[in-house]
Amino acid sequence: MADRFLVFGDIHGEWDKLVSLLAQVQPDYGQDEIVFLGDYVDRGPEPKHVLDYIMGLPKGDNIHLLQGNHELMLWNGFGEFCNTYSQMGEFVDELALWMQNGGHVTLQQISGSVEEFEKYAKFVHSLPLYYQAQLDGHNYLFCHGGIDPDLPLEEQSTNDFVWGRDLAERYMSHSEIKYIKSLTGGTELTVVVGHTPVPAMEPGRCTPIVTPEVIFLDTGSFLSEGRISCMDLRSGQIWQSR
Repeated sequence: MADRFLVFGDIHGEWDKLVSLLAQVQPDYGQDEIVFLGDYVDRGPEPKHVLDYIMGLPKGDNIHLLQGNHELMLWNGFGEFCNTYSQMGEFVDELALWMQNGGHVTLQQISGSVEEFEKYAKFVHSLPLYYQAQLDGHNYLFCHGGIDPDLPLEEQSTNDFVWGRDLAERYMSHSEIKYIKSLTGGTELTVVVGHTPVPAMEPGRCTPIVTPEVIFLDTGSFLSEGRISCMDLRSGQIWQSR
């Protein structure tokens, strides 16, 4: 059994904050179960350092690196950069979309050559969209953005998993989240997500929101008062960058 079940929220190129968080958590890559919820790049000043760290993690069955919407934009931006998708209209203006969402620092740091850009793009494209686990008899679903609570898991789209804000919107409007049992055939489920910064959901708050249905772990890493957060699902302990 893993010693801890560690889940890390959005990093967004904030290498110094990540280093300060790792110093506190001191993850054991051989024993702890570890999930990163995506958005390793963009907005912050050192996305390449963050990517190099993520790419250098051991390739064990206990380490799960998920794809966020910023990784998706990086991949699509690479396709447009290389004219790979010149015949696919859905990829038009992907570079512009990426730049509008803070991708300029990432592009500058990883595009020294087409080969280097391709290495990082292929890595983020290879990352899964979600991960499921059972911990102490309780079911968890991990993804970056969220899910559509009205659809079964097999009908969720890539956009739901990496861009979705339905869960955050329902939380903020105090709406019932009905999927808690429907996705797992009647057993309870908690969805653990990043993507929507907690300070945008509850102004002035920079700590994770933890409910039986959803855990929100994006605590605004790239904001001046924001932090990167990590939670141990086994004990409930939370660490935050300094």
